[in-house]
Amino acid sequence: MTRTILITGPTRTDCLRIRDVLRRRFKNSVIRVADGSAELANVPDREGILVVSMARGSPATATESNDLETRIRGTEFLLEATRTLASAQTADSINQALDEVASRSAGVVGEAVFFFFVENGELRLKHSGAAMPEQLIDLLKRMVNLDAQAIRTGLRSVLDKGEPALAAATDAADSELAALAARLDVKSAAAAPIRSVDHAHGVLFTVSSVPNGVDKTHIALLGELAGTIAQALDNARVVAELEEKAYTDGLTGVYNARFFGAILAREVARAERHRLPLSMLMLDVDDFKVINDQQGHAAGNEVLRNLARVLQLSIRMTDFVFRCGGDEFVILLPDTDLNGAYRVGEHIRTRIETTDLAPGTGLGGKITVSIGASEYEPGLRADLLTQRADQALYKAKKALKNKVELYRR
Repeated sequence: MTRTILITGPTRTDCLRIRDVLRRRFKNSVIRVADGSAELANVPDREGILVVSMARGSPATATESNDLETRIRGTEFLLEATRTLASAQTADSINQALDEVASRSAGVVGEAVFFFFVENGELRLKHSGAAMPEQLIDLLKRMVNLDAQAIRTGLRSVLDKGEPALAAATDAADSELAALAARLDVKSAAAAPIRSVDHAHGVLFTVSSVPNGVDKTHIALLGELAGTIAQALDNARVVAELEEKAYTDGLTGVYNARFFGAILAREVARAERHRLPLSMLMLDVDDFKVINDQQGHAAGNEVLRNLARVLQLSIRMTDFVFRCGGDEFVILLPDTDLNGAYRVGEHIRTRIETTDLAPGTGLGGKITVSIGASEYEPGLRADLLTQRADQALYKAKKALKNKVELYRR
């Protein structure tokens, strides 16, 4: 999955230096320096943008250099965790991915990390990792010997509040989380809720044996990781609910028109209930009939398969791609307004324009798509959202093709 890393800081020189370091590490990511606070204010969170914020001043001291290395390691870990979780679509694969992420997270978000998930209303430990195996064994023994209610109380408070929390054992009287840290005989701890808009999945919990061993940098990373896990779990839950149905298009591997109807109804109901934005992109290949006539149906099918891959690589884990027939595809973008949909559409359009979707045919760079975008409005029926996207697509086709057109009344 392509990800953008946006670097911000008080001095452009430092930001550029950090950009060069990150480019060497993340060769498949887009890495750039933010052009002032205005750009940060308009960052579309749907595009998978990770913001690396540099502290004021040049990182000249050993401590500051270590802080910089910590940030870079955290960024690297988060990107790898996102890729691992994005590849998991079933309950079994999610569990395997979480085991892998837990083992890699130790030493990055804390000395030891514990993944608690809600089962039958109770928080239960499912995955864990530590920088040193003996340390993990020792902490697990303490948890076993500790009153289960103390663990539930300490972590449930974080889940109920819905916000990451940082605690020191010396502040045991101030919060349930700090009291839990004290009873586990650790010096500092942090926890972040794993939850989405309509579902509480669990809590990430990390500890350190030294004062301030877990700080604001760690808790920010823990919060990002918790959000990524929640998205992966939500997607797996949706797939599990409909796994008995035939929902996959045999040619391209994306969801089919039957699944489109079910998911569209669910997402429209969710947008209506929670007053959240929802947008749709409808696209098809320009002059696809000509490609079939001149190159044959085998080449046409190859174009559709490669187009589907580009679409899947261009969206978030929470978005959905459907093939609704022939060369027509639909993308649902939850939590995305019309301006955000336009940016996604433009990204897809330019990416397809510069990708050879039919290797060996001489059509490289000549295959384009037209895209229509519509946005959900309160009270709008699902079929009208689709109709509006179709109207915008027709307008794009009628104009110059290879264009993104928005539906506006």
